[in-house]
Amino acid sequence: MGISAEIKSMRNSLTNAEGALADYILQNKEPVSRMSIYQLAEMVNVSVPTVTRLTKKVGCSGYRDFKFHLVSEVAVSPTHQRAGESDANSALIDKVFLENIQNLQDTLSLLDAIDLIAFCNQMIKAKRIVFFGLGASNLVARYAALRFSHMDFQAEAYEDPLMMLLHAKRTDQRCAAIGISHSGETAITIKAIEIAKRNGAVTAGISNYINSPLSAACDHLFCTAYAENKVSAVALSSHIAQLAIIDAMYLLLAKNGRRTWNIREIDDTIAALLRV
Repeated sequence: MGISAEIKSMRNSLTNAEGALADYILQNKEPVSRMSIYQLAEMVNVSVPTVTRLTKKVGCSGYRDFKFHLVSEVAVSPTHQRAGESDANSALIDKVFLENIQNLQDTLSLLDAIDLIAFCNQMIKAKRIVFFGLGASNLVARYAALRFSHMDFQAEAYEDPLMMLLHAKRTDQRCAAIGISHSGETAITIKAIEIAKRNGAVTAGISNYINSPLSAACDHLFCTAYAENKVSAVALSSHIAQLAIIDAMYLLLAKNGRRTWNIREIDDTIAALLRV
């Protein structure tokens, strides 16, 4: 798992000092990889213990171990700048694709394949899958419901708060419930997942932050690794990574024996109707 991806995933749970330090490291990985712990602390105007505390939060034994992983990451990672308002049109296009590629790679480094497989092994027994998500997250939820409808699941997606709560209450041990929230703090999505879990459904969350309220509410948490960009109105690259996680779930279920409908037959039917 990459150090950068680990930092991004827990960014919203850090203290102000740790957050400032994390932001500086993410924006200056190559220079930081050559700094001593005292130089880094002075550069960001934080204490040495703050640096040590952050390195341990991301799973390192100390600053030396942290630098080893950071140097390794800098050595193998392609470098590109984030998209900005002053970019030329052609540069902006390049950066959009490079940013998506980087975020997918970071998400893959965070993804716990064993946990994803375990969740799919539980989900394969379900009769009904319910996806919850507000706003842009509902676009991902609706895509997921359509995707899983290709199998013999009753797959549904809900955005309206009342419908989310009502259908969460209708879940039972034969159901799976998946909450999608970039921040991991969407109260109604968290409540729906809590209700579904209490009813015996297997539950999962997809979020950009490991230590989020959604993570605490569900059985399984799958984390994207989108670094916030002030130019973006929404976390577009995060949605690409969310869709990739959904697709991985779908293919795992298909591989392990969940029956899929004859999609070509459905496509032929739609084509015939559209020609009328």
